[in-house]
Amino acid sequence: MIIADDIPAFSFGRYILISQYDYETNSEAIITHERSHISLGHFYDLMLMELAKIIFWFNPLIYRLARDLKEIHEFQADHNTLHSGIDATQYQLLIIQKCVGHQKFALANSFNHCQIKNRITMMNKQKTSKAWRWKVATFLPLLALLLMAFGRTGENAPPEQILLSPEVFSNSTDSVKQWTEKDFNILKPKERESLVLGDEKFLEISMDAQSHITIGNDELMLSGVPAIIRKWRDYDLADDKSIFEKISVNGNEKMASVSKIVIRGDDVPYSLFKELANRIGNTVLEIRGKYSKNIFKVSYSNLPDTQRDEIDKLIPLNVYLGQINVTEVKPPPAQRR
Repeated sequence: MIIADDIPAFSFGRYILISQYDYETNSEAIITHERSHISLGHFYDLMLMELAKIIFWFNPLIYRLARDLKEIHEFQADHNTLHSGIDATQYQLLIIQKCVGHQKFALANSFNHCQIKNRITMMNKQKTSKAWRWKVATFLPLLALLLMAFGRTGENAPPEQILLSPEVFSNSTDSVKQWTEKDFNILKPKERESLVLGDEKFLEISMDAQSHITIGNDELMLSGVPAIIRKWRDYDLADDKSIFEKISVNGNEKMASVSKIVIRGDDVPYSLFKELANRIGNTVLEIRGKYSKNIFKVSYSNLPDTQRDEIDKLIPLNVYLGQINVTEVKPPPAQRR
């Protein structure tokens, strides 16, 4: 089932729900993954686990067991997907790209189930021996008996946070916002002339109707955009130091980016533009959060207005919309089988 809205792809029963954008860009890997969930009967595992949670709601271990069951489901689906011929590196990058900001559904096996580190580690492991599988199979019924015999009332165990390195992405609240075209500047004719004549440093990001993203002559995936933005906004990571100039922040000299980022495109799907805008804007917020903690020892969102203005000057957004035409993509009519 193809949905016009930007939703995480997931399977429910024998149905797969996928957004129009994912269907056009990553349908092979995502649909193969979700079909694995369906063929392995994972939906019925989740239904049985929900029934167990109703009966043993007072036992904190049942919530850990439910989380682990979903993780095992993802390991199995990942295994089947890779053995169907999907490129492992691109598939792992797709998982990282998709595991940001989407809600999860209790009775659905979602492609965006975000135990990233464990899933990628499991993909790179050797196959488990049959003898060890029999040991695990023997242990599971024993674990179920222990849950029934020694369950005690108590509060639900809080879910653990997924710990990812800053190089992948920041999970700080400073780097989470929904961005739209209203957050960016429109490139004026005089500014366009100065860019063309080379008076100013700028980074041009182009999109097209086929959802291709290019910077210069290089085509890249959405997941590669944050790394590019960091090089143009974070002096510590910059390749070209000439696009930065000295300013005073909290009484100390710091290097601020003076470059512009220009987004251009024709007949661009709105879902692609929205995702690109979020990647750029939230990466800038992430860098602001980094420098806020380094300079003021406080997160960016908790800074007073005067100090926040200083960080904004140090890490400016400076994103401009050039010649860009955004279109709304409508899903094809549903087909019956």
